[in-house]
This record gives sequence, C-alpha cells and structure tokens, in this order.
Amino acid sequence: MRSSRLCLSIFSTALFLCVSVVAFGDPATFDLNGPTIEVKVTRGGQTLPITQVPNLAVGDKLWIRPDFPDDQAVRYLLIAAFLNGSTNTPPERWFYKADTWNKKFEGLTVTVPQGAQQVLLFLAPETGGDFKTVMSAVRGQPGAFVRASQDLNQASLDRSRLDTYLDAVRKINATDPENLKVVSPLLARSLAIKLNPDCLTMDNNEIAPCLTDKQDSLVLNDGHSTSIVNALTSGPAGDLAMQASYTPQANFGYYSPYIASAMDIARILDSFHTAEYQYIPALAEQRDGTLALKLNAPPSFHNPKSVLVIALPAVEAAQPPPLHPVDESQVYCAQKTTLALPVDGAPLVFSTGYARDLTLHLQAADGKSVDLPLKSDAVEGGLLVDTKPLAGTVLGTDVKASIRGYWGFEPFTGPVVHLQGAHQQTWKIAEADENTLVVGRDDTLHLEADDASCVEGIQFRGADGKEIKANWKLVKPNQVEVTLPLKDAQPGAMTLVVNQAGLEKPEDLSVRAFAEAGHLESFTVHAGDPYGTMAGTRLDEVASLSMKGIEFKPGTLTATQGADLLQMETTDTKAARALKEGEILPAVVTLRDGRTVDLKATIDAARPSVTLISKSIEADSDTGNTAASNNIQLSGKNELPQNATLLFSLKAVTPERFSRDEKIEVATDDGSYSTMLTQANGLTLQDAHTAVATLNPAKAFGASAFGPLQFRVVTETDVKGDWQPLATLVRLPTFRSLQCKQADAPCELKGSDLFLVDSIALNPQFTNPVQVPDGFPGNALEVPRPADGGQLYVKLRDDPSTVNLVTLAPLMPKEKKSAQAQAAQPKFRPEYVSPGDNPAPAPVTPAQEQTPAQGQAPAPVAQQPASANPGTNVPPSPPASSAAAPASGTAQTSGSTASSPHPQAEEAAPSAASAASSQKPAPAPPSSQF
Repeated sequence: MRSSRLCLSIFSTALFLCVSVVAFGDPATFDLNGPTIEVKVTRGGQTLPITQVPNLAVGDKLWIRPDFPDDQAVRYLLIAAFLNGSTNTPPERWFYKADTWNKKFEGLTVTVPQGAQQVLLFLAPETGGDFKTVMSAVRGQPGAFVRASQDLNQASLDRSRLDTYLDAVRKINATDPENLKVVSPLLARSLAIKLNPDCLTMDNNEIAPCLTDKQDSLVLNDGHSTSIVNALTSGPAGDLAMQASYTPQANFGYYSPYIASAMDIARILDSFHTAEYQYIPALAEQRDGTLALKLNAPPSFHNPKSVLVIALPAVEAAQPPPLHPVDESQVYCAQKTTLALPVDGAPLVFSTGYARDLTLHLQAADGKSVDLPLKSDAVEGGLLVDTKPLAGTVLGTDVKASIRGYWGFEPFTGPVVHLQGAHQQTWKIAEADENTLVVGRDDTLHLEADDASCVEGIQFRGADGKEIKANWKLVKPNQVEVTLPLKDAQPGAMTLVVNQAGLEKPEDLSVRAFAEAGHLESFTVHAGDPYGTMAGTRLDEVASLSMKGIEFKPGTLTATQGADLLQMETTDTKAARALKEGEILPAVVTLRDGRTVDLKATIDAARPSVTLISKSIEADSDTGNTAASNNIQLSGKNELPQNATLLFSLKAVTPERFSRDEKIEVATDDGSYSTMLTQANGLTLQDAHTAVATLNPAKAFGASAFGPLQFRVVTETDVKGDWQPLATLVRLPTFRSLQCKQADAPCELKGSDLFLVDSIALNPQFTNPVQVPDGFPGNALEVPRPADGGQLYVKLRDDPSTVNLVTLAPLMPKEKKSAQAQAAQPKFRPEYVSPGDNPAPAPVTPAQEQTPAQGQAPAPVAQQPASANPGTNVPPSPPASSAAAPASGTAQTSGSTASSPHPQAEEAAPSAASAASSQKPAPAPPSSQF
C-alpha cells in the first residue's frame, strides 16, 4: 500500500485543504478477511437475516453479534450508533455498546429510534475511554460518518455485483470455457457489468483473464443501489470526490466502487486520529445470512489501534427493484422444461438476497390460478421458472402472468410477461434466407412460425438419414436463428427437424443446400448498349439477369486477378437502348441452381465510338524489313509487318467531337500487349472530328507480339468504347536462296527465322504442303522444286489463314565440260552460280589458240543471237541445243566438246540462258494503302 495526499487550494478564501487518499495497485482493494457479524432484523413479528433486508425502518429490532474465534486474544468493544443526517448531532442515547469478550454476551439488541436515518457499527479494541472517544468523534462531526455510511453501503452493494460476476466467470471457465462466449453477455446484462466485446473473440484460454481484467472499472453505475443508500451528496465534498477520481492515484476516472468510501474514511482518519485510535473501513459481504467483513488495510493492535467501521442498510422507505423484461413483446412457452424470463434493470436481484419468495402468478384458460416459483440466475440472464405446477393445466395462446415477491419485508409486484402453451403450427424459412444455405461452412438461416417460444431443439438430417444437432436461438417472438454445421455436408436436399415443448411429434421442414455461390459485385450498362458487364466471382454460375423487364443472358466470361467479368446481352435492344444515364435499378440474378440474388444495376454514360476511315502501311526506312525485301508478297489486305508503320484515320461518332484528353488504345486480341496513343504520342487531330493515328508495332509491342490487332477509344474519365478490328500483325522470315541440285530431287530453301513459317506449297491451293515443325531452329528447309520461275506459296504462322507468294529463283548446277575444254579453261571454284551472275569467259591466251591444219578452214566462232528486247538488261535466250542441257540436267558429251575449237563460247551460252530464265519481278512499292 502507498499513501499520497490530494490537495485542493481555494485561493479566494485562502483556505488550503489536504486529504489523504489511500491508493493501491488496484484502487481501494478490499481483499483482507475480517471477522463476521450476524445481524437479524425483526419487524411485525417476522425475523429476517440482514442479508435479506435492503432497508431498515423505525421500530425494527436489531440483534447484533460479532463472531470471533474462541481463541480471540484482543478484546473488541461493539458499538452501535444511529445518526439522523449530516447536520444533526445524534443524542447520546442513540449509542449502544456491548463487551463481546464477556462470556454472558449473546448479542446486542437495539431498536431503531424515531428520526434515525443511518446505522453504524464500530468494533474498537478495548482501551480506557474507548466508548466515549468513539461517541465524541461521531457526535462532533456527524456529516463525515453519514458520508462514510453511505459510501460503505454503496461499495458493499457494488462489490456484491462484482463478486457474483467474477465467481460465475471462474466457475464456467473451469468447466466449459467455450460457453463463456454465450454466458458472459447475459452475466454483464443482469449485473450491470462493463463487458469488453473483444474478449469474446479470443481463444478459450484467454477469455476469462480478459473478462476479469481491471476489475475495479467493471462495475457500472446502478441507479437502484444508489437510490437505496442515497450515495454521493452534492457540494464541496462531492466536488472533491469527483476531482479525486481523475487523479493518477484514483486511476484517472476509472469508476471504482470503493474510491468515495476510501476518501471519506481518509478524512475521518485525518480529523479524528488520536494516540489511541485510527479508523479503517470494512465492507460487508453477504454470505449465508451473515456479513463477512472485508478490509483494505490490516488492523493495528498497538497505539493507535484500529477501529473497524461497518455500515448497515439505511433507514428509509422500501424501494422495490425496477425489473422489466428485456423484450416486452416476447411470448414465453410455459411448457418448457427449462424456462428463463430475461429481465434486467435491478442487478441487486441477482447479487443479493433482498428479493425473496419470487413467484410467477398466472390464471389459466380454465380459470385456475397458479403460482410458479422463480429463482434469479445471472448466468441464465433472468428468472428461472419452475413449470412443474402447470402439470395438467390448460393454457391459452396468450396468458398474462405477473412477477411477484418480497423486497425485504415489503411485498412488490413486478412486470407482466406473456405465456402460452405449445401447439401444432406451420414452420417456414424466412423469405430473406430462401435458397441461401451453402455447404462447406457453418451457415445460418432463420425459421418462422406464428410463435417460436416453445422450440426446444432443432436437428438437421441429410441424404444419409443421420440427424445432427444444430445450434439455435430465439431472435424474435416468431423467429429462431439456426446455425447448421455444414462444413462436411454435400449440396442437395436435407430436412430440418423442429422439436417443440409439450408436443410429441416434431415438425419436419425441407430445405436445400447449395455449393458456395460466387460474389456478385455490380452490373453496369452503358446508355445505348444492348449489353452490360457483371463483376464478381464465380460468375460461371449466373444463368440470367432481369432488370426493368429486360432479360440479359450470359456472354463472354473473362477472369483477371482473381475476379470475373461477365458480359450479359439482351435481345430486347429497343428497351435496353431506352435506359437513361445515371439510373440505378434493382436487378434480380438467377443462378444455374435456381437461387436468386438481388443486385443493383447502374446505367453509366454512353460509350465513345469512332469510325475507321482508312489505313496505310509504310516500310521502316531504317531496316527496310518489308515483305518485298524478304521476297514475300503479302496478299492479305489486313496484314501488317512487324517493322512497318501503320497509319489509320478515325471519324468521331459519339460524341461527335474529339476531346483533348481522349486516347486510342491498340492491343492484341488476347490483351497480352497493349499501347495507348495520345495526342502527345502518336495521335494527331486533323480537326475536332477527324484524327490520324500512327502505330509502330515493333516499338509499341516488342518482338513477340503477333496476330489480330484491335483498337478502341478511351475517354478522359476512362470510359472505354467497343473494340474494333484494325490489322493482323505478322512477323516475317528471311529467305536467302533456293538451291536445286537435281531435276527430280527437292530443293533446299535457306534463310533465317524460318520458325515463323507455318507451311509451304507449290500452288495457292496448297496441295501437298510442307509443314514447318513448331519451334523450328534451323536455317534450311527441304521444299518441292518450283515448276515455274521459282515461285512458292507460304502461310505465315502469325496468320495461317492467308496464302502469300514467295518468288526466289532456284540456283541450278553447272554443265559438265569435255576433258579437252576443262583442260583448256581455268576452273571456277563455286559449284553453283547465281542466275543473275554471268561471269565473262576467261581470256584466250596465244598459247592456247589452236592453229588449223593446212588446207583446213578455221572453226567458226559462236555468235550470240541478238536480244529479243533491245535496250533491256535481260540477256537473250540461248540456243535451244545449249539451253536444253541445264534444263534436263544432262551434261554435254566429250565429242561435242572436241568439235568446238572455242569452248568458252559454248560455256557462255548456258550461262546466258540461266540469266534469261531468272529474271526477278519488279520490287513492290515502299508503301501500300488498303
């Protein structure tokens, strides 16, 4: 224990007052056991223990006897004093004493005198002048002792509520900790105890410590007990008590049932401390008809000796408990084996013995009056009714019964409650809970009937026929809330079994449990659209949506980041287009299993829309990587090479003008790649109605984007228009050469990025195509020999539906020369020559010239025929005899070589023929418009 002083300075009167406040770790903790005192009160020939008497009356005869052990060494003088207010000095004849150590002492008997208002008992160690010292102190300043009497009575009553609460929590925690979550609110309501709701969410082993934490701040103010003791007077003393409650020593305003009493006893201590006596308070705890004293300081048996101060109930008129039902409209079933009437408003009914002989008085339908015994039970949250006397009694459907009993010596009549007997009735599921029962968890539904008061138990039975108990509680006079353990249950039909008191046959109710439904978040329709978008989860379970008579059916379902977006479409386009922007309409969603869910539908602003006017493709000037440079003639009008630039123009439709902040979003059809064209990047306004957009796919998407591209308008408020097709993005392989070795053998197509080719054929009908394997890593493919001019047909992997032309002249093998020609002419190193390359024949040296034999004419020199197209760079076709050799793939014989004295001329002929047959088509123009 530590002591500190609370000082109040009043400068206007130069008065300085200091009061000692006894402060503990818990303020004013009375946890030391003292002696017990037995007090009996007799009034009108009836005697009751003091624990059943909330107030005394003039003329009451009190019998008082302290219970000391037989080996008590210290002799205590018992003093009883009557007071009549704080401003009146009690006469000396109102003080009585008795020597408790006298063997002939059997108790002190006194009578409450006329005019008395308070009764105090003192237990003072025997000293010289002990009686007169105590009497002088009380008569000298009676107001301080009046205040002490009031505060001690208030603290004792508040302590009784706290002890009842703590004892119940400890007992339940020792036997059924889980039940604390149900019982604690009932305890707190009955006893007016402050309940921390966070405690009920903790683990079972943490609930009780949490509920009993800060015990001195748990007791709430109770007007009934305050009125009984007339606690806390007004004026300076009351102001001082209020100020003290906000000091650190008094726990900063925590309501303690002991602070005021401790302060007043401290004042007595300061005012009346003598060399022989000091005064300490004693709280009276009601226990088995006696008062068990609780002390907040150990008594001293050396000077100054401790005088124990005990307060008895005030002398005043009886104040019956202000009981009232928790729900005045509730109807209770009189045939229940365990019936509790929930009442509150009078916590002393549950923490003391002041309310006695309680009964529930009723008159049955047959005119018979019945009194049912009642017992207060804070754990049950009300008064328990013994319904056994009702056996054989016929009750009506609405019987009024009143609570009656005694408050001390005085009879009182409490509130009226409504009772009824059990009867057969029809049960149904509450409309809000229809088709909402979900398996995989503990789920809740509400059952309704004309009256639900007689329900005694509810079970549910699944398809296997096994009955499982369900938790339930009465929430309305005609409704019960049922919690079903469906964590391991399967979807389907099941039966609820409702048992009612007084009825042998239970009531069966068929219900259906469903798999967990998705979460429906919103449904949005843009004004003018015949479709809308639903957001949520598990939207694959949605069957339809009805709004303002318009039925929408599910369309495309997409899932992004754990959420679903479901497009809902309607065929009633006229009604849908009539919906007005800004409307919020009720909608009903029907799931595939038949359940319905209410949802709000929002009509947003109309989507922006544009019209595509035209588009064109420009080759990349840096790389030149177009179809023409790759020998590919793209035949699809919508095909866009990756390294080209696309320009397209748009006309505003809705609204009719482009705003400065509107954007054009371009994306692949699967949404993998997307870019936003703004007026700062790629979008130029020709005027308010026309815009031109520029897209470089390689820069916008990178090297891996391909396939159909789409675009849409996005407003400054992020309202998006409909997607419209734009082009098909294709990546092009590079073809370098086509090498053909033999006339009857396939050719070899060489190049890079050949994995971008889907298949190759010799004709546009794609007869017997060559399929390129997925992920082909090589740089050469075996393809059929082209029939005319090296033309092949390819399908690109990025657009396999389109057939494209590839023109690539095949590389043919050289003619074989005679041995004499081969010896006379230097050999060319490459085995193949390009059809466009026609090297000049090697010069003939004089040593190599052959002089004709005498008389023999010189051999004629082969002459090149004149060009069929004078002025062109295409060489003329060779003689048929010379050109046929490469075409047939057969070499000239040595005889033919020997007959020609100029083999160089003969060798040049086939080269010219090859050059003439390999004319390349004119290159494609650098840009095309489509």
